[in-house]
Amino acid sequence: QEKLKNDLGVWINPSSPPQVAMVIYDMLKFPVEFKTETGQPSTNDKVLEALAPLHPSITDITDYRELHKLRSTYAIKLPNWTDEFGRVHPNYKYTRVASGRLALSDPNLLGIPVRSERGNVIRAGFVPENGHCYVGVDLSQIEVRVAAHYSQDPNLMQIFLSGQDFHDLTTSFMWKISLEEVKADHKKNGGASKRSSAKNVSFGVLYGISAKGLQAQLKSKCHADWSEEQCQEMIDLWLTTAYPQVKWYMEKQKSLCRQRGYVESMYGRRRYLPGVHSTIPRLREEAHRAAINHPIQASAAEVLKISQRNIWNNV
Repeated sequence: QEKLKNDLGVWINPSSPPQVAMVIYDMLKFPVEFKTETGQPSTNDKVLEALAPLHPSITDITDYRELHKLRSTYAIKLPNWTDEFGRVHPNYKYTRVASGRLALSDPNLLGIPVRSERGNVIRAGFVPENGHCYVGVDLSQIEVRVAAHYSQDPNLMQIFLSGQDFHDLTTSFMWKISLEEVKADHKKNGGASKRSSAKNVSFGVLYGISAKGLQAQLKSKCHADWSEEQCQEMIDLWLTTAYPQVKWYMEKQKSLCRQRGYVESMYGRRRYLPGVHSTIPRLREEAHRAAINHPIQASAAEVLKISQRNIWNNV
């Protein structure tokens, strides 16, 4: 905070959205590209991550926020949750998340940052008991595989059955270019390449991402300055050129939800969505997104739980 005061000439609280907005938009004169639901200029983490490379004071604000969260959420609180042996026992929540994914509280061990050095310092504080070890297991692109199962899209199924790189082939399908061209473009442009954009589109589409949402994601993650129109074009390419059967699945889910009032996962987990009949467009669109995403996300969570059980039984 002292450094920010010296650099900017004014004292601010980096945790205060109005004060940060004043710095970004009034003092540093960055254009307002994203707003909150109440119409105020946004200062969320995605916006700050996109702007951080452009000004050192914004980097200082993001650093402060990260340190403040790690300190207040973990460094100070974790000792209060340990037992007499120095172990933590989080509460497992089986019904908190609508999709059926596991959630933890007191402490939320699933929320510890993994992509920053500071977050990994916190993670390093967790060590297994003597005679035990941690096991890291991942399911590769499980949501996309579930989408392939539901949609039966021939291009999607070809990728997973052949074992080829999903993001390379998606880029090739979208822009109708060869795999060699995909790799050359990625080597030349890095985070701003067609492959990086296609990767963000792939995961975003299944969560019902909008062009504006994709634009913000590409700015913060890839530092790529795509226009909203270009982002919409990429979403359309993914759905109409690369994987048209997924578009059919999405429309089918919307129709089923309007008929029944609910959607189901692979193993029968229902989610009721009365918003599909709302006269308010925002609520109706939100329900449609959930109708598309719930079967995919909930089925992925179910496959993960079955995998965890199988791993435990075969250790």
